[in-house]
Amino acid sequence: VNATPNNFSGTSNYTTTNLLGIGDTYGLAVTNQPAGQYCTIIDSVANPSGGTFSGTTDLTVNVNCVNGYLNGNGLVANPVSSVGTHLYQGNVSTIAGSAGMGSSDGTGAGASFSSPSGVAFTGTDFYIADYTNHTIRKVTLGGVVTTFAGVTGVAGNTDGVGVASFNNPRGVATDGTYLYVTEFTGHRIKRVLISNGYVETIAGDNSSVSPSGADATGIGTTTRFNMPSGVLVENNILYIAERGNNKIKKMDLATKNVTLLSSGAPLNTPEQMTLVGGYLYLANLGGNNIVRADKTSGAMVVFAGDSASSTGNTDGVGTSARFF
Repeated sequence: VNATPNNFSGTSNYTTTNLLGIGDTYGLAVTNQPAGQYCTIIDSVANPSGGTFSGTTDLTVNVNCVNGYLNGNGLVANPVSSVGTHLYQGNVSTIAGSAGMGSSDGTGAGASFSSPSGVAFTGTDFYIADYTNHTIRKVTLGGVVTTFAGVTGVAGNTDGVGVASFNNPRGVATDGTYLYVTEFTGHRIKRVLISNGYVETIAGDNSSVSPSGADATGIGTTTRFNMPSGVLVENNILYIAERGNNKIKKMDLATKNVTLLSSGAPLNTPEQMTLVGGYLYLANLGGNNIVRADKTSGAMVVFAGDSASSTGNTDGVGTSARFF
């Protein structure tokens, strides 16, 4: 799908004609987009982004474009540096939340969280995976906190708008159109349409609130995960750090096909991650180090910290540094 003829922020429809035959399998992705914008296909039952062509004359594709540049698990206003240099520096301050655990919506210190674990930025708002509250919280740049999706304090597995529930959301990423959420105890991946809050399971065991952790690649809900944690999205590919299986999996968002990228040493309970250039950088919780993985080949090295998992708080270069 070529989105470059139209520079817009919002939603538009595109129609393709005579490209598919009856029974053909397909997966659609945005290949070109306006400068300064990131575009995503809005998936739906009526107009899916991938699957088997049923034989209707035309396939209508709904494309949503938002302002900003995709950077790992969120969007930023300026182009991303290809060499990973710092574009911004500033003071650290608390924008929202207060001492102690809670679930209150409010502004600044008037709001409270319970084990917030993942964060994504759309360019205008932050979305937080509020782990123990089983919710996704929205935080404006002004520090106004609201509960965006999920039922506070209730672990669940319900899709929909307004009634949706999560089971320990751990990581969150965004392409500006959707939020992608890992469920640590639910062992699955959910997707939230930002425009209306619609929640749906796109991968993993959807049979119960707390299915057993497992390990299987495949399509959509036929796949299995064990404690998925960190997540990020780039070019219609979702990368998932799987803590329980010591693996990195990737998902083609058009076809929902989940495949293995990396597994085994040096991964040791990988958690959150980010993307710089051609590499994923993972906080390797059990290894007390930072692992770098090639996003194409999956080849891994210990980038920083001790490869033998020694603990410490030493500053230094590469493997001479220590983490705890």
